[in-house]
Amino acid sequence: MRQRATNRGFAMPMAVMVVLVLTTMLSMMLERHIAQLMANRRQLDAYAFGHATRGISEALDAWIRSNGSNPIAAALDVDGLAFTLSTDDGQVVKIYLRDGQGLALSELSGLSGDTLQLGHDVVDHLVREQHERARGLVRREGPLAVSVNSAPKEVLRAVIEAADTEGVVKDLLGTILSLRSSQGSLTPEDLTQAIQSDVPDGASRFQINALLTANPALWRVDVLTESRATGQVGVHYRAWGLITRTAAPGQGDRASPIDRPSSIFGWERVVDR
Repeated sequence: MRQRATNRGFAMPMAVMVVLVLTTMLSMMLERHIAQLMANRRQLDAYAFGHATRGISEALDAWIRSNGSNPIAAALDVDGLAFTLSTDDGQVVKIYLRDGQGLALSELSGLSGDTLQLGHDVVDHLVREQHERARGLVRREGPLAVSVNSAPKEVLRAVIEAADTEGVVKDLLGTILSLRSSQGSLTPEDLTQAIQSDVPDGASRFQINALLTANPALWRVDVLTESRATGQVGVHYRAWGLITRTAAPGQGDRASPIDRPSSIFGWERVVDR
């Protein structure tokens, strides 16, 4: 009896150890399997993302070419919709373009001389006047010039003050804001007339022309998919487009990033909340 009890007492811990070992092995195998599934899913998502964005980029390039030398803004509807695609799997793909050149350029590599100094002066004005808010009023991509149609008032003021080396520009900011309020946007002709009226000929006019534009080259690209049957929104992609077929760089601006008629870059998937 005592021998049987001893055997039983020895077998119980061994059984527990075997169960623990098997449980640990199964857990490790399951974790490895899940990790492999997640890795495969990431690879599949990356492939799908790359395939989708390449296709959209090609479609956008074709649309830009078809637009010829006409201004991009004139080809968009009031919401910024450029065109719509339908896919074989029942999806509708909507491509929107929005003026992306309204902030001050903070990445100034490629500029030199007076143009480089102008860029520094604009950022310095923003930091001095807006302090921490200046971080949200700058961009890293695109030409030096700021779009008068999308720039916040604070950016326009910093640009004009940086360019007004002679202290002669007084009414241009008010003119731009008034035209924008009454018309919705300024044409290049509107901007030229405003500068000629409000900025005396001289160094300041040259600098104003280098820093302001009504025909931006940098655009934000938003791509939304939705079900054709239900209208339910699917994925949201975003990128930046440097479109110079219908826009000229500012005076003295860097040329290297804008040699091609169009360049779509910085694709990302947006999680809308």
